[in-house]
Amino acid sequence: MVGGWLKAGVRPQKLVALKRVVGESVLDVGCHNQWAKEYVKCNYVGIDILRDPKPNIRASATHLPFKDNSFDTVLLIDVIEHLLEPYSALLEAKRVARKKIILSVPEAKKANSLADPSHFYSFEKGLLFRLLKTIGKPRLLDLDPNTIFAEVEL
Repeated sequence: MVGGWLKAGVRPQKLVALKRVVGESVLDVGCHNQWAKEYVKCNYVGIDILRDPKPNIRASATHLPFKDNSFDTVLLIDVIEHLLEPYSALLEAKRVARKKIILSVPEAKKANSLADPSHFYSFEKGLLFRLLKTIGKPRLLDLDPNTIFAEVEL
C-alpha cells in the first residue's frame, strides 16, 4: 500500500479520467506519491511542492520548470483547491501542455470542500467552467457527484 488514502482506494472515477490522457507524455502536477504513474501508458513526470513522498521533480504548480509545450497532457487531479493562486497554476498548465489538461476539484455544494483546512478555494461547476473557458475548450465530465472532473482541449 503506497500513500494509504490513494493506493488503497484509488477511486474508479480517477481511473476513468486518466483514460482520457492523450499523447506520449504526461505531467502530473501535485503528484503526491505518483499514484497515477502506473495507470498512464506514456512518459510520465510527476512534480510536487512536497518533499515526501518523493516526486520526480520538486516544484510549484505556479512556476513549472519546463519549456512551453513540453507535455501532451497535464494532470491537475485534486490540486488547484490547495493553491493560493489556482488561476496561475492553470495558466502554467496551459503553457506546458500541447493538447490537453485534465483536472478535478471537490464540488463545493456537495463535498463541503472548505471544511478541509488545506483547501484555499471551493469551486462549483459553473464557476470552474467559466474559468477553464479562459484557457481553452473545457468539457465537464460527469464521473462523480462529489467531484468535478474536467478536460480542457488546447
